[in-house]
Amino acid sequence: MKLNLTHHIGLATAKKAALLAWAYHAQRWAKYQPQMVWDDDRRARVIFSVQGVTITVFLNVNPHNIELSAAVPFVFKLFTKQAIAVVKREFQHWVGAAQSALKKQQGEDADSADIG
Repeated sequence: MKLNLTHHIGLATAKKAALLAWAYHAQRWAKYQPQMVWDDDRRARVIFSVQGVTITVFLNVNPHNIELSAAVPFVFKLFTKQAIAVVKREFQHWVGAAQSALKKQQGEDADSADIG
């Protein structure tokens, strides 16, 4: 499974959004023993186990997109479409949250610049 998710929030904010999403979902899905391992500042592996099967999702955070790829075991192939729909929905949520936070921060920076 490969998925390319476009964003307009820049590399640093996209990575923050990925980390926020990870923190939320790692807690929400703790029963699957999720782990996130950063290979460098832009590439990570998310590893979890479902019904005794370990799945690794590769994550590449880029300035204009986030790429996800995973080898989906045969027993889960039927759920690939549903999984992609959920990932896309969650991606939109977290990118939207990051965009809102960025706008708020920019507004506060502008306000503080006016005060000085």
